[in-house]
Amino acid sequence: IMSLPVSKRAVLASRLLCDYLANLAFTLAITIPCIIVFFIMDHFSAAVLFVTLAASLFAPVLPMMLALIINTIFASFTARFRYKNLLQSFLGIAAFVALMVANFSLSFSANSENAIDANAIFRVLVGNIYPPALLIEMTLDGEIWAIFLFVGASAAIAAIFILLLARFYEKIHNALAAKSANVAYSADKVRASSAFKTLTKREFKRLFSCPVYLLNGLSGTLLLLIAGVALIFADVQSLLTNLQINFSQAKPFLYAGIGIAIFCIGSGCPSAS
Repeated sequence: IMSLPVSKRAVLASRLLCDYLANLAFTLAITIPCIIVFFIMDHFSAAVLFVTLAASLFAPVLPMMLALIINTIFASFTARFRYKNLLQSFLGIAAFVALMVANFSLSFSANSENAIDANAIFRVLVGNIYPPALLIEMTLDGEIWAIFLFVGASAAIAAIFILLLARFYEKIHNALAAKSANVAYSADKVRASSAFKTLTKREFKRLFSCPVYLLNGLSGTLLLLIAGVALIFADVQSLLTNLQINFSQAKPFLYAGIGIAIFCIGSGCPSAS
């Protein structure tokens, strides 16, 4: 694409559009059923439909831009290193773990003194972890300007990102595309191997050479590891008490941990495929 007679801004915009459409498909798969249920329970409203659709269309933009900014910084920092892909992978994993730990810590600390219910969890998620969602809530409460601020801010940040990165995109691209320094060639004996062993070795080589594959493929396992470490320090009985669940009658509820484990491990499968 870089060899085509088009501007760097057009290249960046086309890449962003592909990412946006993939994220939008995932967003709509979640929001459309929620909107349908909301209208069934609260009756149809054209104004609410406009707000929810506008929010859904622009919801992926800010998280996507934040991810791309972090990824661009990592790519710029590691572009000149020989093992840049592996280094990017470890930086991405470190950022992912730090984000998850910060979110869990914030959630527990915000509700440590109060009984946890659905409203309290909503307040933590919206008010502390993702403040832009407050603009959607304000709009539904009657502040119609808030949705336009949400849409405008999302579009403006994407445009600024394209304009700024276009100035350095070619340098970053050339550095990432550059081959590592040549090393002395040494002839080794060719060893016979089974097809399964060869494909497995190739897959692991691919895993550790592609930062996106490594992070997405291992994210569920990392979440499971973080949850396991958290259980060492968390008082499950106090947590269930805050949830207003009688601990003596909650043992069947604890079997949900098996489902959580299966979910965390299984979440890597789509990326692996």
